[in-house]
Amino acid sequence: MARIQKEAIAIILDVGHSVSQDRKNMKSGFLENSKKCVSMILKRKIFANLKDEVTLILLGSDETQNSLNYKNISVTHSLALSSWEMVQFVEDLTGTMVNADWLDAIVVAMNVLKEETEGKKFSERKVVLLSNLCCTVSEDHIDVIVKALKSEELSLIVIGPDINLNVKHEAIDDDDDKTKCWTNGTDAEKSKTKQQLVGESLLSHILKEVIF
Repeated sequence: MARIQKEAIAIILDVGHSVSQDRKNMKSGFLENSKKCVSMILKRKIFANLKDEVTLILLGSDETQNSLNYKNISVTHSLALSSWEMVQFVEDLTGTMVNADWLDAIVVAMNVLKEETEGKKFSERKVVLLSNLCCTVSEDHIDVIVKALKSEELSLIVIGPDINLNVKHEAIDDDDDKTKCWTNGTDAEKSKTKQQLVGESLLSHILKEVIF
């Protein structure tokens, strides 16, 4: 019997104030580039007639729509085959004036994948986060996220501008709103907000715990 090659993917798209205003790294802004990226993912699955199922979650939405009731996070599309309606929905999205916790969004995504894949067979389950990590986050969920990623065998993929996974949390100066860091192992020095560095350090911790 042929092995099932079907993925379940939870896409978290940041539409909050921080990404809506971020135009310094990319000509058309991070939100517009994220929308194009998600649209391309969905279109590829449609054209290739892939049986992968996708759920779409908005981070920093005006509404709150998730079973865990985490503020300003909305599950707009339940797990299903990619559709042109979903593509159009993504392309029509606009930014909001609120931000939300991207760690909360990861917890929501994991919960959706756990609940909506029950009784189904998938070769892999993934959480894909598109964010610049500029929002304030609560570290309360880190252990929960690490344990769930391991126990549920979920993959975590993060797409953002020049994310550096080598930044040290303790090296961040709490009295300075911006600091300098080396990104992606290159000599291109970037100026990042303190919150971005905090986000990168937390993300680095999660990925290292899961991988090792």
